[in-house]
Amino acid sequence: IPVNTHLNDPALLAFMLQRKQQGERFWTYTCFNTAGTQDADNWKIDANGVGHRALGTTLWRFGCEGYLYWAIDKWSKPGEGTQSLERLNPQLNPEILGGCNGDGFLFYPDPNGKERPFPSVRLELTRDGFEDYELMAMLRKELDAVAASPERLPGFESRLPGWQALLDTTHLVRRTDDFEREPEVYEKRHRQMLDALDELSAKP
Repeated sequence: IPVNTHLNDPALLAFMLQRKQQGERFWTYTCFNTAGTQDADNWKIDANGVGHRALGTTLWRFGCEGYLYWAIDKWSKPGEGTQSLERLNPQLNPEILGGCNGDGFLFYPDPNGKERPFPSVRLELTRDGFEDYELMAMLRKELDAVAASPERLPGFESRLPGWQALLDTTHLVRRTDDFEREPEVYEKRHRQMLDALDELSAKP
């Protein structure tokens, strides 16, 4: 399981994809060494929000099938142990690890300890990015089914190239630290994939 930044290494990526072709699963994860970088897997508060959204597209771009993140509710610093919610306030002190504001927590606790934890904007943006990934997986499955059933082709021929193009993300993500920065691009593709799936499902 390589750290996401290693996906920029052509030799390592080729090795991972070769193992994937042999039937192994290709997962990746985020390490705190992305602090201060522009990588799309940077969960830090200081990072650009588009990077959180781009994570799903980045995983698709490099052929990753799974993703690991180490903690979503780490509200104490190393060595402090478990503390009561009344003493934890990452809203005021987000630096759980040195230089890594927000790393390890994607939910915030209620400062009064009475309500359930609530999601961060970072988590909501990442959720949208994972939905982008899932839509691409669903669309690829539907397009493969159409290709395997010629009787479904009539009426789709003119739109198939455009739908296939939605599965190509090489122009959106060049490297983990070089990706499309306009949020509208992701939103537009999201809607286009939903429309394509609606149309494909209407003609089984």
